Amino acid sequence: MYRAGTVTVFLVAALYSYGAAAEITSQRSAVVTYVIDGDTIEVDDDTRVRLLGVNCPEIGYDGAADEPLAGRARKFVADRVIGKIVTLKLESEQRDRYKRLLAHVYSMDGTNLQEQILTHGLGSVVAIPPNIGRVGDYQIAERAARRDKRGIWNHRYYRPMTPQQLGADTQGHRFVTGTVDRIGRNRRNFYLDLGPQFSVIIPRKDWREYWGGDINRMLGAKVVARGWVFTQGRGKRVRVRHPAMLEVSTPAGQ
Repeated sequence: MYRAGTVTVFLVAALYSYGAAAEITSQRSAVVTYVIDGDTIEVDDDTRVRLLGVNCPEIGYDGAADEPLAGRARKFVADRVIGKIVTLKLESEQRDRYKRLLAHVYSMDGTNLQEQILTHGLGSVVAIPPNIGRVGDYQIAERAARRDKRGIWNHRYYRPMTPQQLGADTQGHRFVTGTVDRIGRNRRNFYLDLGPQFSVIIPRKDWREYWGGDINRMLGAKVVARGWVFTQGRGKRVRVRHPAMLEVSTPAGQ
């Protein structure tokens, strides 16, 4: 584990100008005292901070093995921020369901930590509305790592899996690929079925906001969905709320 020694508390809360950066609602400074993993840190008032816009390999706990490159991602982050003052920039949704603060993290020279992680291939882009203010910049950083096959983009563990390759106990963040062979729907969601036992769930409100148009254009498309796999009924699902989480090839027949 990476933990700093005793430090002086240095916390500043302030409103951030919408004219300067429309997605930022507030910012504060803090000293990083502990690095839990590549995308989670603690600061000097014991606040746990989840890095916005990036997912890193998971550290294994309670006897579980680390995911490949998890230790490397944690060390990468610790080497850059442990014991140092950083600026935490927040968007409209400031806490997740685990009560962690959600923030973009910047060093004192203005370097963005998430972009560094992504450029080195030690994480992948996550886009969860409404906190999507920097997703375009993060996608650019990820593309550079993918092009040069750095980090996770050169490891077989992180290659997209077909639904048939998912084990009964598969969970956590995964990349899943397949062809949309059926589109289901109910009052709240669309379901892109990649076979009989796997669906990509897109909430209708997010489809209207970020995709738009006729959902039927997705029929026959080859997709790669990224997100947290969970079991529902007799099949597995992944929920996607933004196009950055769903790579789409040209639908069949177009």
